[in-house]
Amino acid sequence: MIDIKVEKSGDVADVTVSGELNILDAEELKKVFINAFGTCGSVLVHVKDVEDIDLPSIQLLCSAHKTALHLKKTFAFSDSVPAVIRQTFISAGYSRHIGCSFDKNNTCLWRKERTNE
Repeated sequence: MIDIKVEKSGDVADVTVSGELNILDAEELKKVFINAFGTCGSVLVHVKDVEDIDLPSIQLLCSAHKTALHLKKTFAFSDSVPAVIRQTFISAGYSRHIGCSFDKNNTCLWRKERTNE
């Protein structure tokens, strides 16, 4: 089960997630991101004590980043990508040297230099 906390400070939404990130909680997390994009220019994701993450959750994070790019906002992890998330996206083939075609500013969450891979 996921635990989500949101704190807003000025134009920044700090979203802290802990527990298991899986498809059962994806809709809740999606709503949090949509709300944050509606009220803030930046969304920082703090990952705290995440035990597991599944592929749909990785895809949701990627989608949130693409949404931010489209809205000319920022979406990023507050710190380096935690090992449990890094291992999941590497296993799923998400590790990249460059971002996707939407990533004109080189802010892709999965770029190797961002993930310390």
